[in-house]
Amino acid sequence: MPGLRSLFHAAALLGALAVFALAPQPAAAQAVNQITQISPNSAAQGTVGLRVSFTLDSDAPPAPPAGIMPTSVTLGTMSGSSVTHASQYLVTAVFTIPANEPVGAKDPVIVFPLPTGTLTYSMSGGFTATSGQAGPPTITTEPAARSVCAGSSVSFTVAALGEPPLSYQWQKDGGDIGGATSATLAIAPVALGDAGSYRCVVTNGLGKATSNAAVLSVAAGPCSDAYAVVDTGQSECYDASGIIACPAAGAAYHGQDSQHAGTPNIQWTDAFGSSGTWYYDVRAYNANCPAEGPQ
Repeated sequence: MPGLRSLFHAAALLGALAVFALAPQPAAAQAVNQITQISPNSAAQGTVGLRVSFTLDSDAPPAPPAGIMPTSVTLGTMSGSSVTHASQYLVTAVFTIPANEPVGAKDPVIVFPLPTGTLTYSMSGGFTATSGQAGPPTITTEPAARSVCAGSSVSFTVAALGEPPLSYQWQKDGGDIGGATSATLAIAPVALGDAGSYRCVVTNGLGKATSNAAVLSVAAGPCSDAYAVVDTGQSECYDASGIIACPAAGAAYHGQDSQHAGTPNIQWTDAFGSSGTWYYDVRAYNANCPAEGPQ
């Protein structure tokens, strides 16, 4: 009957519509996925080994499963290392904030690989690089102790962070050294009287910091540099014109090399506590030969 067929047709159509309405529909994907949280969200210039955690949104398209590593994790131009993706919506990475990194907001960006391209998460201005120089001075590199011979040269260097401008004043044995007002103190030539304790006081408008003391030890001589030793088989000491008495311990000499089998010999001890025996043999004199010492 026509009326009954029409009724069955209408019922079938309503059933199909009901099934469609109950079926899950795909969510509309965001144009740009978001990083919803960053911790920590700031760090000072010069910070090293900072591990930053990024929480990703769960909107479509979803982040790749845990273990799928991003191709890059960045804070502005700074790239993260030691990246982890232990859970689907959490990524971590380690950053170093250069000492000269411009202060201000940085855009965190995480990029994942997809079979059809990439999936990017970002947060505009989500991380801030702060000044590492604000505040009183902080010594970052201490001057190092030195041991040298009289007549040579030596330098001490200090490094500091703090609100600019920074002023430097080197001291010897607690007293200011006139004109020594830069980050490096150079002494040339070194005299015996230069031996002592050196430190630098760094100041700015907010305070001061004093470096550790670095001890300078100065030996009267001899100072020995490595050079080839050749046993000539002779047993006399010569100067430019003839045989001479061998130099006393600590004295400079020319035209000689300390040998392993020559005579006479001299027992010596220098200002640094080293000791040994000089053995002299003749070597042809050369007017350009520098003062030489023990081997």
